Amino acid sequence: MNYLLHQRGKNYCLNKYFLFGFLVSLSIISSDYIRYSLGIGIVDKIVIFLIFMCGVINLIQNSKRVKVTTGLLFIIFPIFIILLHSFYSLFFVSPMAVLYEMFRLFYGIVFFIYISGLSGIQADKFVAGVLYAAVSFLIINSTIIMAQFIVSPDIIKYFGMPSVLWTSNEKIGRWIGLFGNLPAYSITLVVLFILSTIMGFKKRSYYIFLAACIALSTSKTALIIFILVVIFLYFKPSLGKMLFITITTLAIGFMLYTDDSVANKIQQISNLILSISNFSSSSHTFYTLDNSIDWRFNNILTSINIFMNNGFGLGMGTWGDFSSTFNQKQLPSFIRPVDMADSYFAHLLAELGVISFIYIFLVVIIVRKAIPNTRIFCALTTVIIFSFLTTMGFSDSVWPLYFFITVAYLSSRNKNYALSE
Repeated sequence: MNYLLHQRGKNYCLNKYFLFGFLVSLSIISSDYIRYSLGIGIVDKIVIFLIFMCGVINLIQNSKRVKVTTGLLFIIFPIFIILLHSFYSLFFVSPMAVLYEMFRLFYGIVFFIYISGLSGIQADKFVAGVLYAAVSFLIINSTIIMAQFIVSPDIIKYFGMPSVLWTSNEKIGRWIGLFGNLPAYSITLVVLFILSTIMGFKKRSYYIFLAACIALSTSKTALIIFILVVIFLYFKPSLGKMLFITITTLAIGFMLYTDDSVANKIQQISNLILSISNFSSSSHTFYTLDNSIDWRFNNILTSINIFMNNGFGLGMGTWGDFSSTFNQKQLPSFIRPVDMADSYFAHLLAELGVISFIYIFLVVIIVRKAIPNTRIFCALTTVIIFSFLTTMGFSDSVWPLYFFITVAYLSSRNKNYALSE
């Protein structure tokens, strides 16, 4: 199976685009480490601003013009609806909270702005630099993880990492080296696997290395995504077989997603049914999750209750993410304030209500327009679906930036080259 956009040599010589990609990627991949070791959490934001400025310069130099097409209107219209919702939010929420949330929703656009201003060869060089920097850091990080298993988990203290990363119940046995956030590490590995396949990396040892890192990360979300990604990229079974494998994988993942027993999973489902059925009662008393089985599921149920009471949500920057810490709005009594829902879908549903479905539609449409190859589209959509449900999605660190680089790169290269099915 050839996923190369076109046949090209693999001699990625050093030039300014390769070096820029290398430095950008090194900043991204190390941002989680810098945040936990030095307490500096703005490295990824600085990278986004730098990419934006370089993109504007590229567009000016190359005199790129945006042509208004029917396809473009499918993208502009949802953005317009979301912008209207942001103005609605300003009547109830602090401007800082709304601005931060708008940034989180749309910062991925800056990578499209930059890469669209590059020629095909320049884009290849940039992305090659991105991959080489990421893999170099991951090799070092894997060595440290091995030392955590063989020597002592607290060896990362010599790199300035806080003790909570090897002493808390949540972290014990889940050694991830110089990363503090599990999705930032595990889902990054999956996205890099997809990007490497697209770029045509041939060494099996490289892919085995990424697969082993995903397995050892103990992230069930990343493992399920990875299994489905491999199926989509490397196998071409019949539709029936594909559905069977997908449903089986989802079922296994559903049962194993946490360490809870099957009985607890059944209890979670009954709580979900109870939450929905209570909405139809005249008293409108909702399941308030005082005896929650699991934090993420608890927050998903809360977001459903919020949505049932507020069709357009509570407003941007009110619940489920860091942006809510800027907000002074009084929440209804049955809603517990949360600044990390651990589910991007729950966060979007609570804040945007029905508009959250428009945003998800927008993301999928952009990815589809960028990627005519159905298999790669399915692989990246799998990342979106599971990350939105079980992690903080685009509000997470590290992996979303690699995701946007991948989609923007494919969008740029597909102007001149067609992917093979």
